This record gives sequence, C-alpha cells and structure tokens, in this order.
Amino acid sequence: QPGGRVTATCEEQANDVLLQVVDNGPGIAPESRVHVFERFYRGTTDAEGTGLGLPIVREVAHSHGGSVELKAVDGHTGLRVIVRLPKWRD
Repeated sequence: QPGGRVTATCEEQANDVLLQVVDNGPGIAPESRVHVFERFYRGTTDAEGTGLGLPIVREVAHSHGGSVELKAVDGHTGLRVIVRLPKWRD
C-alpha cells in the first residue's frame, strides 16, 4: 500500500532466536487473530492473497519447536508478528 512500511528484526533472547516483523497496515482485530492461522482464511475480501502465509509460517515454526504470536503495534495501526525458535545447539 502507498506509505506502507515493513520492518524485520532478528535477535537472540536466552535460548531462543526471535524474529519480529512489524508493519503499519490496518492490523488484525484481536478476535480474528486466531483465525488467520486457518488455511485460506482471509479477514477481508479486498486484500490480495490466498490466506496461506501465516498458516505456513506457523507450521514451519512448530516443526522446529517454535511458536508464532500476533500482537498489535503499541500506539499505532499495524501488526507485530513474533516468531520464536530455539537456538541451534552444537
């Protein structure tokens, strides 16, 4: 979208690696957040896409012992996606 911004960060936290993706889009209503992990679910019909992105992200995270969390962006519109994965151990 015009003026859209996406920021991705990656950092270590204790025994995990934390990947965060934050955007300034319309966000996802709290009551809809659980549904976005269902394949083909789309909260709005005017958006492009097939509704597979977040279900794939969650499946990959779970297959590596990780998790995915969705949060509102503090004081702004948008969405924060937090992927937590265990650090690789030698």
